[in-house]
Amino acid sequence: MIYYFDRREQDKKILESLHLTEIDKLSLINDNHNYLGEKIEKPWGYEYEIYSSNSLSIWILNIKEGQSTSFHCHPNKFTLLHVLSTETRVVCNDALTYHFLYKGDQVLIDKGAFHQTTACLAPAVVMEIESPNNKNDLIRFKDKYGRV
Repeated sequence: MIYYFDRREQDKKILESLHLTEIDKLSLINDNHNYLGEKIEKPWGYEYEIYSSNSLSIWILNIKEGQSTSFHCHPNKFTLLHVLSTETRVVCNDALTYHFLYKGDQVLIDKGAFHQTTACLAPAVVMEIESPNNKNDLIRFKDKYGRV
């Protein structure tokens, strides 16, 4: 199954409520660091990049059972999530829209659409394809691990 989450008015309101400063906006600029093959530890598990070009990056997310990414958006890039194993819940637009995804399911997430990925019943492995390639293009709205 393929799902699509578009950017909605609620997403725009959340971004506006964050009152991003110019310094915040500068933090979204690509640092051009090559993450290829690096394992990046996260409180919810870990991720590593398996492909990188100027226009595209592909990451493998390993999410621990019962854990979630932050509720976040990527203001300047599209994201495709492809579930490689187990059941995963993807939430968009502050839990107004969500789907349980299974192995082989995909969700295309529009620029600026807030979303969160949760491993429900077991650890989840998810392929994340992002375009353009910019690791810093991320704004968190809610994060149970206390990250800003």
